[in-house]
Amino acid sequence: MDMTQILTLWAAFSVPLIIGLTIFLGLSRKLTQAEKKKMQKEIERLQQLAYKDELTGLLTRRTFEEELEPHLREIVVARDRKVKERTSPTQCVTLAVIDIDRFKNVNDTLGHRAGDHVLQEVANHIKRHVRATNFLARWGGEEFVVAFLNVGMEGALRFAERLRKNMEEAVFTWNNLTLRLTISVGVATFGEGMKNLQDLFEEADKELYKAKYAGRNRVSGQVEVPRK
Repeated sequence: MDMTQILTLWAAFSVPLIIGLTIFLGLSRKLTQAEKKKMQKEIERLQQLAYKDELTGLLTRRTFEEELEPHLREIVVARDRKVKERTSPTQCVTLAVIDIDRFKNVNDTLGHRAGDHVLQEVANHIKRHVRATNFLARWGGEEFVVAFLNVGMEGALRFAERLRKNMEEAVFTWNNLTLRLTISVGVATFGEGMKNLQDLFEEADKELYKAKYAGRNRVSGQVEVPRK
């Protein structure tokens, strides 16, 4: 079982566990005040683990899905009703899938602690470039996702290319070693025929593989992006 599967299982079972603990805490009258405080802290810790990735502090995949799906449903409903002028707040959603190039080499040569450090640094780097109105999450492993609300393909591609260039120029360090990292990015817009986040992710993931196949350190979308 790989780490992505483990994280998915954890997300599936953590929320019911939190709910159960909360109910138990509310119903139990035999616990001392100190015990209740201790349990409350544990509930808060589990809540953080359920909704935020422990390593990077970004949204978990499950939380990302829960936050984004309502916006996609708005678009699907409007489209199915053949509404010519949508009045819903969400007009379009564009997704960028970001992957650290050759991340396995970091783990293999420097160890998993170095790999964790790189994930944290890259997450912080991406976070500095993402607006608060967008959704940023760690999808799993060395893969991150950004969802842009009411931003079309052109705007998302500009963001992705800017981020790619900044990452290429950034300098990271680990135990006095200088690390240079690059990313590949696949971008797709929620379009006709798509029904949910899975459909959108699959299209963005296809674009990511195109970027990898073309030599990495690239951005790929439905519109060709020239490297600067």
